[in-house]
Amino acid sequence: MLNLQATRVPVPATLPVTIAENEDYGQTGFVLAAFADMDDALVDFGNGEMIAHDIVEHLNGLGKVGTLHDELIALGAMYAVRVIAYKELHDQT
Repeated sequence: MLNLQATRVPVPATLPVTIAENEDYGQTGFVLAAFADMDDALVDFGNGEMIAHDIVEHLNGLGKVGTLHDELIALGAMYAVRVIAYKELHDQT
């Protein structure tokens, strides 16, 4: 069973968000300001899941986002948060 008790996570209370364009895909949307200068930053042009993923599921801090190691950890965190915790909260198997 997943431990769902609240813990302190070093996430800033506010993170600046800006609007950027991904030139490869032609999408314009929201992105964390820290990522706006990245080459072809992935932008969130939908429901906010991309920004939530960058804030909640990247556990090593924003400076590590994009590295293979951090992306694999974030993938595991995404599974834990979006699948395991959801199933436990809703008693699904």
